Amino acid sequence: MTLIIDAGNTNIKLGYFDKNKLVDLVIIPKVNLSAQIKLKKCLVSECYIGTVVPSTNAKLTKIIKNNYKLTPIFLKQKDFCKHFNLNKFNLDEIGIDILGFSLFLQKKYKKILGISFGTATFAVLVDNKKIEGVIIAPSIETSIKQLNKTELTKTSGFYQNKNLYNYLDFGTNTTKAIASGTNHLTQGLVRNILWYVNEKYHLHKCCITGGKANYLSFLKNFKKNTVYKDNCVLWGYKFLIDNLTK
Repeated sequence: MTLIIDAGNTNIKLGYFDKNKLVDLVIIPKVNLSAQIKLKKCLVSECYIGTVVPSTNAKLTKIIKNNYKLTPIFLKQKDFCKHFNLNKFNLDEIGIDILGFSLFLQKKYKKILGISFGTATFAVLVDNKKIEGVIIAPSIETSIKQLNKTELTKTSGFYQNKNLYNYLDFGTNTTKAIASGTNHLTQGLVRNILWYVNEKYHLHKCCITGGKANYLSFLKNFKKNTVYKDNCVLWGYKFLIDNLTK
């Protein structure tokens, strides 16, 4: 069993792979990460970690050693240079999760736009061994959390109310008003990126991923050209590891 970890700003994803199958997935909120945490009991022969939060490296290493008696291998941006021409980028400025997602897109689709909804929203355009560049937008959810700190704009669990996922009308209470604003901002962002890529690069196909994408029901309007895939970053790391260990 190979354990591959995607350590993000909000959650730590642990993917347990048996050959080419993801057999189990464990998600741990970063705030709950503890060196004493107990993981799934199974035979793990190797562990790889891709992280955008190096401050958790020591804690993750200790967790893996405590649970599986292994020293994890941390993936690095330069590991992707065999798969992409990254000469125009400063490798220190590219999140390894972006490269993981990009490699997934390359292996599955060759040429495609990818949009990931996580702590931040980012879009990346992949054309075989070329990454055109990245667009990064602040997370709308972060803005909502900031609004929650004020007395008159409590959102009353907006993200738990699926009826509001596609609400676009004028709200008659605070929750609906913020839901509408959030949906307009999100739809506007996605529609504009799709339009721009179509106009400049004549590319119509898009892959959506990320936990925050669950409330983007409007994406059904783009069903013909848009696909939703789970755990793209983990699979990108898996493709990288398979090549590194050949």
